[in-house]
Amino acid sequence: SLIADPRDLPDIPALPEPYTDITNAEIIEAETLPREGDQPKIETKNDGKTSYVYYYSVTDNLNLSGQDLNINSGTQVILYTQGNITFDGEVSVNEGGNKSTYLQIYGTTNTTSINFTGTGTKKITAFIHAPEATVRVENSTMTVEWTGAIWAKDWDDQSSLGAAQVSLTPDDQYYYYLTVQKQLELNPTPRIVEPIIKSPADWETQEIP
Repeated sequence: SLIADPRDLPDIPALPEPYTDITNAEIIEAETLPREGDQPKIETKNDGKTSYVYYYSVTDNLNLSGQDLNINSGTQVILYTQGNITFDGEVSVNEGGNKSTYLQIYGTTNTTSINFTGTGTKKITAFIHAPEATVRVENSTMTVEWTGAIWAKDWDDQSSLGAAQVSLTPDDQYYYYLTVQKQLELNPTPRIVEPIIKSPADWETQEIP
């Protein structure tokens, strides 16, 4: 069974400059981010170490249909989507031996749905935070294997999911350094309830019958 437990999610952090505008078609063409020539934001952490973070504003829907998206190992990539997010068919995002441990996807107010469609297996390693989005699994013959975390407004459990299997595997790397987590630590607010900021290590994987 799938139980929706709606809460007031924290706002996504503001998109800092510099960032790179990118279309869905350009992401598909590139296959790997960051691209040569993309400009990172240089950030200094509390421990004095410098990091290079690549921020992208996806100017339309993020729609991967049978495509892979690779993130170079060791790089930090953050996508801000200006539309809906769809993973259709056989999709691999930040998977394989050369994957990054720092891929974040933020859905703006225009991101109202995160869709898993088509058949096949979708393997994704990322943190996604879309406070206005409903997650939908729209085909009973698919498998979704997500490593990381998903923060969304709701899960659509009204569809006929049949034998679809959705697994969410916690990964501490997608908790300790997240931009959102840092914001929560610096700016605590009564809107945030304990389970939202609890380590994903305490989460459970559920199978949809």
